[in-house]
Amino acid sequence: MTSLQATVRTVTNDGSGGSQYSSLLAAYNAAVNGDTLLLEGTNVQYNNYTGSAPNSPWNKSLTVIGIGFNPQKDHPRKTRIGNNAHTSYIAAGFYIGASGSGSRFYGIEFAVNVLSYGTLTNVLFEDCDFNGNYSFEGYSASGIAFVNCIFDADNANNVLVGGTGNSLTNVQFINCLFDGRSMDREIALVVCYLTIVYF
Repeated sequence: MTSLQATVRTVTNDGSGGSQYSSLLAAYNAAVNGDTLLLEGTNVQYNNYTGSAPNSPWNKSLTVIGIGFNPQKDHPRKTRIGNNAHTSYIAAGFYIGASGSGSRFYGIEFAVNVLSYGTLTNVLFEDCDFNGNYSFEGYSASGIAFVNCIFDADNANNVLVGGTGNSLTNVQFINCLFDGRSMDREIALVVCYLTIVYF
């Protein structure tokens, strides 16, 4: 649910100015649940090392709006989100923690693997491009929707599910494009709990 007091926070990370914040981390730290982060398209990847620890996941319920994964122009400036974890501590990737439930991501190109890092509910990805995979491994999830998204991991699985004791319910892939292997492991789990809708 979006707060009636929600704030829109603008971000540009390439030094060109014109926005309230010069990094995704600064905007994230200032934001409270229900806020919107509006990311300017740039030629610089947005990395978000949240908190003081190198493995702090995305743990706020925020709306994040980018320019889209395929802007129609020469030499397009994009909104690419990279790591919020260092490889020296845990596997590199963009981790979404349980308190990130309720987040909405629009028009973002994820340059790395995106991973559930806790039980997630009601998270939306719309018009997003996943250069790596999305991993549900080891955690339960409910009400996760991928709408008009592209999964184009090179030489890797696009979506990972599995683990013991976790379940996926009401996880939907609506009008998405899978360029490569679409699912890996626990195919019975995929059939039972995932809905893929084609138009």
